[in-house]
Amino acid sequence: MNPVDYVIPYVNCADPNWQELYRKSVHTEFPAQRFRDNGTLRYQLRGIEANMPWVNRVLLIVQSESQIPEWLNISSPKLRIVLHEDYIPEQYLPTFKSSNIELHVNLISDLSDNFILGNDDMIPIRYQPIDNYFIDDRPVQVKYYNESPILPSNIGTMQFKEYRMMVLERFHIGNPSFTGMRHFHLLIPYSKPFWSSVIQQYRYTFNASFTEKNGRGFLDINHWLISDLQVLTGFSVVNNDLNVNGYIGMHDDVTDDYIESVISRSNTICMNDKAESNVAVLDKIPTILSRLLPSKSSFEL
Repeated sequence: MNPVDYVIPYVNCADPNWQELYRKSVHTEFPAQRFRDNGTLRYQLRGIEANMPWVNRVLLIVQSESQIPEWLNISSPKLRIVLHEDYIPEQYLPTFKSSNIELHVNLISDLSDNFILGNDDMIPIRYQPIDNYFIDDRPVQVKYYNESPILPSNIGTMQFKEYRMMVLERFHIGNPSFTGMRHFHLLIPYSKPFWSSVIQQYRYTFNASFTEKNGRGFLDINHWLISDLQVLTGFSVVNNDLNVNGYIGMHDDVTDDYIESVISRSNTICMNDKAESNVAVLDKIPTILSRLLPSKSSFEL
């Protein structure tokens, strides 16, 4: 099987150069709550090294060199720093829209054909074999959509349903019984050739999305669409028994017991910070992660 790279888009919002570029480009003050760093990247890298040793390399995507954390060992042979200008076409730069940063990753020159895409708040806390993610160079995914023509009673759990229906209809994938895909903010395995073929086939639609360089407008498309298409077209290996990831939204109603229950049943956890997150809960993240992953990795100085 081909090697598997692990791609992490990262923003260091404490970087004054990045802040100034944001102000000049977006013409507003940067939203500190949207981009704040809770120190999770360090523990994500520890988790990758300890629990996913089969990962070929980590590709850390940053806007510029000033974004690189001071503690990061950039000499690590398993780490590659990728700047936006290295792979995103010049006409779409500078960009502060996550979908623009993510949807161009297939243009990274030496990205492996098999790769995992994850944000810096997704932490592998237990060992995971490669076949949790790829079998015979095909991504392994869970099939999260409803095939009944009747809308499910728990429609509230079908996240971004209207958005996803709109996009999938534009891509002629929908059918009368399709009621929407369910998204989990967790690690997703991808095939670069499949990804590139989708971008090429629907180039006009993607270009319209790319021209919106900041924010999430009506034309915005993100990488979850490609994830959905891998499942809907039968390209992925579907394993509905694969339940190894746990999501923790850091909100007011998140209790210590709930956090520990997710940790106890998960191989990877996402400690997701949103604008409405409880700062007191966020402050617990370093303590929790240092307990789970106490040993320094080769990615750290």
